[in-house]
Amino acid sequence: MFRLRHLPIDTLREHVIMIHEQTVRSGDLGFNPLDRVRVWGIDSARRASSEIVGVINFCRGSLLEPDEIGLSDEAFHDLGLPENAEVNASLAVAPASVDLVRAKPGGGRLERADFEAILADVAARRYSRVELAMFVFACSLKKLGLAELVDYKSAHLCRRRGIGRSLPSRCRSDRFTHRGVPDRSTGARGTWDWTAA
Repeated sequence: MFRLRHLPIDTLREHVIMIHEQTVRSGDLGFNPLDRVRVWGIDSARRASSEIVGVINFCRGSLLEPDEIGLSDEAFHDLGLPENAEVNASLAVAPASVDLVRAKPGGGRLERADFEAILADVAARRYSRVELAMFVFACSLKKLGLAELVDYKSAHLCRRRGIGRSLPSRCRSDRFTHRGVPDRSTGARGTWDWTAA
């Protein structure tokens, strides 16, 4: 159990978790710098649990006491618990959608459901910067085919408009038009005009 501390540090929208180096050494917690860590606790006022996942860093000196965990601005805001609340911490596993990204450079094809899972994890800030870079790299190394582009754009549009799988008729991947058919010999590209039903 740790006491929660808000560290007023701007980490550019990344969840950063700080813990005292002495706590890690003496507590046999199994944390290493830059590990993915899950922090959770219960808000007694709302009687609801809350959790975040972030990257852990260690500190020395008086920034934190050994029984405290510090969260950056963004992480503290997203956790939604008051300062000095009791929280727990453990190693977190990577989101399942990371395996989909890892399969792409080997020739794997991403379907709409895959893109929906990836985008949901990215929006929930479950991807580290390294995993975000891996996603971009995987899609540039093995270029997305037309069907993958349609699936990605459909998942992206539905995510932006707040349309989930429960309302499939409001956002369909087959409702688009293409202006200017691409010429394979010259490499000229057309523009996609996406519309929702």
